[in-house]
This record gives sequence, structure tokens and C-alpha cells, in this order.
Amino acid sequence: MSKNKKRETLNFYLYLLPWLIGYSLFTIVPMFSSLYYSFRNVSILDLYDSGKFIGISNYKAIFSDDLFLASISNTFKYAFIRTFLTLALALLLAMLLNRKFFG
Repeated sequence: MSKNKKRETLNFYLYLLPWLIGYSLFTIVPMFSSLYYSFRNVSILDLYDSGKFIGISNYKAIFSDDLFLASISNTFKYAFIRTFLTLALALLLAMLLNRKFFG
């Protein structure tokens, strides 16, 4: 590998490094920590205690809760209805703007 190619490769990784650090800090670490804490009995008031390991009891509790299931249903209904209505309205406006009309 030539000296110029090595320098370009190093520059590429140096330019990519801030994005990788930000992605790791704000996406990867929170995802794994939330997965870790989802299997433990953790109180939000006790920040330094990681809680006792309780397995999938949290998941059993949340999926047996009727309010949670209703909220998931409402979220999906809202997301799908809003998405399709927004796309339909955007398509309608794009078609109107594409036509030649007076004014």
C-alpha cells in the first residue's frame, strides 16, 4: 500500500471517528443498558443500585397489563393512519403543484 493511500485511509477513519463515537454513546450504549436493566428489578430513585436479577418477570408483567396492550394498539393505529394520510396529502399536493393552472 502506498504512503498516499495509507494517509487517505487514516483520514477516512479520523473523519468517521466523531460519528462512530456519537453513535456509540447515544445509540449503542443506551440500547444495551436498557436491555440489561429490563431483566433487573431497578428503582429509578436508586441510581447506583443495579437491582436484583429477575429474568423475564418484567416482560410478563407488562404484556399482561391491559393498559399497555391498549397503548400499543393506539400507537400503531395512530402511526399507520398518520403515515398514510400524510403520504396521501403529500401526493395530492405534489400532483396539484405539477399541473399548470391559472394563478
